[in-house]
Amino acid sequence: MSTASSVFLTSLEPVSSYGSTVALGILLCAVVWFWWNQTPKGSPPGFCGVPFLGVIPFMRNHPEVAMTRWCRKYGDVCLVKIGLKDVVIVGSVGAMNEAFAKSRSFGDRLQNCISVFDGDLGMLLINGGDFHREQRRFGLNTLRDFGMGRSSLEPRLIDIANELCDRVDSLCGVDGRSEPFNIERMVLETVSDVVSQIMFGHEKSQSSEAICR
Repeated sequence: MSTASSVFLTSLEPVSSYGSTVALGILLCAVVWFWWNQTPKGSPPGFCGVPFLGVIPFMRNHPEVAMTRWCRKYGDVCLVKIGLKDVVIVGSVGAMNEAFAKSRSFGDRLQNCISVFDGDLGMLLINGGDFHREQRRFGLNTLRDFGMGRSSLEPRLIDIANELCDRVDSLCGVDGRSEPFNIERMVLETVSDVVSQIMFGHEKSQSSEAICR
């Protein structure tokens, strides 16, 4: 009888070890899931996705479609995790105006790996702070002294933007239905026109091949 009990207990050892491993794995997954779904206090509602990847598997080839869907579900301002980084999506014109025009909390630029390898980021990639705000203010004042003020540039920039909208409308057709088209070249041409208007006082031709190079 003693020998039979010993054999029975010995046969249960692998099962007990397997059960402990499964229980430990389930507990670990629960802890990771709970930790991953924690968001900063006061943050807007949103979608955290899967641990360590966030919403990346759900964006696929058209992230703008996924972001629009999340804004409809969670509100005009929602929080998602892209990788390990918390990202706030602003999904309406009113929310954009409230965030970027009236709040200094959104004044900084998105941080990326460039800041790790390059200490001198220039005025385009620098973060917020009194020193950097003074640098930007000095640059704007200097441009204004050379006749590049908002009152002189804004009307022409609006015209350039309207020209881009007209070109897009012409490709979309009267009923808004057309074959898919790539807007990248048109945007590059428009940005080039804006830069040329600021730097040289006139825009380049939209058909210039130099723009594409």
